[in-house]
Amino acid sequence: MSAKTPAAPGQYLGYTLQTVRMCYYLASCHPNQSVALEVFEDVGVIGDGGVVLAEQTKSALTHNPVSDWAIDLWKTFSNWADAIKNGVIENVDTVFRLYSAQEHVGNVVRRFSHANTLAEAEEVLRLVNSEFRQKKKRPAGSLKYIENFFDSDPQVQARIVYRFSYECGLNDPVLELKNKLSLGLSEPIQDLACLYVLGWVQKEVIGLISKQMPAVVQAKKFRDDYAEFVRKHQNDNVLPIFSAEPSGSVLEEAIAHMPKYVQQLELINADADLKIAAVSDFLRTSSEKTMWSERSVVLPDSFLELDSELQKKWIHDSRLVRLKNKGYSEEDLGMILYLESIGHEHKIDTRQLPRFFVAGAHHSLANLLKIGWHASYISKVQS
Repeated sequence: MSAKTPAAPGQYLGYTLQTVRMCYYLASCHPNQSVALEVFEDVGVIGDGGVVLAEQTKSALTHNPVSDWAIDLWKTFSNWADAIKNGVIENVDTVFRLYSAQEHVGNVVRRFSHANTLAEAEEVLRLVNSEFRQKKKRPAGSLKYIENFFDSDPQVQARIVYRFSYECGLNDPVLELKNKLSLGLSEPIQDLACLYVLGWVQKEVIGLISKQMPAVVQAKKFRDDYAEFVRKHQNDNVLPIFSAEPSGSVLEEAIAHMPKYVQQLELINADADLKIAAVSDFLRTSSEKTMWSERSVVLPDSFLELDSELQKKWIHDSRLVRLKNKGYSEEDLGMILYLESIGHEHKIDTRQLPRFFVAGAHHSLANLLKIGWHASYISKVQS
């Protein structure tokens, strides 16, 4: 199997429909198979006998890519014919699939996809070719692709149409992937699983492209890592983490606005690294609270109970720190109190909270001036 000429690899470093479909096939193909991205087709599945499936993906909101004489449709069939002619696709049992993220219809694509035998494929090809030849006005845009396809080996044409299928999405290919992954997963984990899979595949593809290697991922490698993810997160004692680290620009902008919890850190002479970590923890915690509530991972009342627990612990630790460290400056006492407070472990609904959430919850309270680090934090923090 030869590889087709690669497109500019940079286009695959972002979020693409092809990446989503690659995830879909990694989750559904045989563990001994591999899934390729832009190697011999947009997305493809490879087995021991060669190419098992070649899929062309289309996302078209403003036009119909499968209308009878559409460029997208005939360019796809023309490229498949060339791929067989040039030895890129050698397996006679390769399935050819055209996938549209949106629901589009066309008479030709319907007739091709309903040809279930070689004889039916040959007949529908004869009829469509005849209709094309009889057209008074030829479709200029797709003309060269139509002619290239019908000028190819008739056996190749019949083989493609016989093994062809057309599939419409739900207008949300990520939702299709989520539905594929959701079997056996509790509802709060389903979104997280989808995000994990997309990130995993994207990282693998970027790694391969950066090494100038074909973007071909083994399904077994994917399954093993995904199984480990499920084992870890399906545990009822582990809280799912949906948030990611904020970008540097987001952190810098948040610090520049000098929220009260950052002002509180300045009162105890916190360095830049502590303030950056605090902003990151605060933003991630706010995000987790929203997503946990939306997905019923944590009940809203549980957050109130946690805040009450943290305030009580803060009152106790404030007294203890000052008793144990007499003679220290207020700034140093505040720093000791701060570091001890965010370093404690806490649970919510019997489940262990991640460290960033414990710190972020403290910052949320500090932002409301319900707790503080410097003894005079209320009078010193500016509104």
